[in-house]
Amino acid sequence: MRIIKLKTKYKVESESHPGTWYFVDPVKKTCSCPEYLFRMRKIDGICKHINAVEEQGKKKEPTVMTKKIKEDKKKAIKKTAKKQGEKESKDELYQAIIEYVRVRGSVDSIDLITHFDEESVADLLRLGELIEANGEIRILE
Repeated sequence: MRIIKLKTKYKVESESHPGTWYFVDPVKKTCSCPEYLFRMRKIDGICKHINAVEEQGKKKEPTVMTKKIKEDKKKAIKKTAKKQGEKESKDELYQAIIEYVRVRGSVDSIDLITHFDEESVADLLRLGELIEANGEIRILE
């Protein structure tokens, strides 16, 4: 993921659409990408572009899921879905995510998405099974 520092903002290139750039304001923690605008902003979350800028500021490699890891995880989930039926597989995945969060009490959203898949975590947030605040996900109890 290429990151270019501007005066007060950063320009971050999309991994899935090379040549497409998003603008990140690290102070306000906002991004011009669709993931942030249509999903993460509503729950006060951050997207992978904001995370990448924050990580770059810490002089570390960004802790974002690479395209290959994401594809591998999706393939594994699809394989499981074919064996057990899509609904059962998704329910099992949801339960695994919930149990993962329950055991830890609170989980960094990027870590959870990296460990599982973004779509399933987002589904559980939309369903109200999980809540996110300040980049931390926990169970709604």
